[in-house]
Amino acid sequence: HRVMLKFAGRCGHMNHQGQRCSETKFLEVHHIKPLSLGGNNHLENLTLLCSGHHRAQHMGVT
Repeated sequence: HRVMLKFAGRCGHMNHQGQRCSETKFLEVHHIKPLSLGGNNHLENLTLLCSGHHRAQHMGVT
């Protein structure tokens, strides 16, 4: 999958210090702009997150 290549198979979440998450397992594709709000499936609108950061993103924690 292209998004896996874009993020080199690693979670794309960056913390407040600018450090990237090191997780390479349990990765999920996340839409930066949700499809329900007019987003699309283009690579520019996709990011790769580990399951923990993906869940946090949808809960508004990150």
